[in-house]
Amino acid sequence: MLDAIAGALRLDESERRYLHDLVRADRGRTREPGTAPERATEATVQLLDGLADVPAIVLGRRSDVLAWNRLGHALFAGDLGRGAPDLPAQRPNMARLVFLDSHTREASSAACRAAARNEAGPGPAFPCRGVELGG
Repeated sequence: MLDAIAGALRLDESERRYLHDLVRADRGRTREPGTAPERATEATVQLLDGLADVPAIVLGRRSDVLAWNRLGHALFAGDLGRGAPDLPAQRPNMARLVFLDSHTREASSAACRAAARNEAGPGPAFPCRGVELGG
């Protein structure tokens, strides 16, 4: 798998070795005994719930979703349970959601199509330039 990624990125031999070294180093890492998993504080969760009109998500240092409000959940992972961030071993990861999850990909595509319909046309600040506008 790493060689396929390295090939797609056209990495040279030293860059390939570095990529493999990074993965090997990460495999050996484990959480120190006695340290708790990351979590959003109760105050942060209350703040998210107060942001009822906008999607909001709190991410951990490895892009794991620590908390989200109702709209953040609906936008990025409506197909997952609302309480998914509360289970550290099963937390959604934002990088995986954005790049690999079909629900998130479809929601993003639909949002871009809706934005395109509401805009006069793609301009310099148009956020979805290059997105196909079918459907």
